[in-house]
Amino acid sequence: MASALVEKGAKVILADLSLEKCQDTIDKLRISAEMTIPLRLDVASSTSWKKALADGIEHFGKIDILVNGAASTNQSKTASFEAGFENFPEEDWDRIMDINLKGTFLGCQIIGQHMVQNGGGSIINIGSLYGVVSPNHRIYPGTGIFQPVAYSVSKHAVVSLTKYLATLWADKHVRVNALSPGGVWNGHEAYFMSDTSNSILQETWPTNLT
Repeated sequence: MASALVEKGAKVILADLSLEKCQDTIDKLRISAEMTIPLRLDVASSTSWKKALADGIEHFGKIDILVNGAASTNQSKTASFEAGFENFPEEDWDRIMDINLKGTFLGCQIIGQHMVQNGGGSIINIGSLYGVVSPNHRIYPGTGIFQPVAYSVSKHAVVSLTKYLATLWADKHVRVNALSPGGVWNGHEAYFMSDTSNSILQETWPTNLT
């Protein structure tokens, strides 16, 4: 996303809990210092969001686009990310909700208010396939992948928040959209790919039709 935005002439703020990761990404993408700045951001903190907004305005004058992409996923698991529903800890529920949902809410609220005041902007929230349908739990055993209840519920809520804001700010010239990607290739095992493909085919072309 950063590459695409820079390619179209946008100046980009890369924000993450780790400032080093932001700088590593900038170096990897070979984005010039004039086109981007790295910022440390804790998405679950309104204070951190307000500082990010102030820093963005200081460097670039205003913010026109916000991509809310932070999430607790299989790549950044909480301590009990793989606990089943019956035993899912309250602490992990709270942490996933803080990152996936509260973080998106705060970003929309703080950066979105700035856009409203400045006559417009575009917010892109990153949802998920599992913000639209439930995970198919039968395809995951033995894959090292798990989809906890808090992830799915938080992504459904992100889609709902997006709809709420899209109608609320339509006359303010602030577009609010959600992208809900499906599976993304990441070196998965062959049997997982087979189970996933078969599941998609069965759901798309039911075999019990007469």
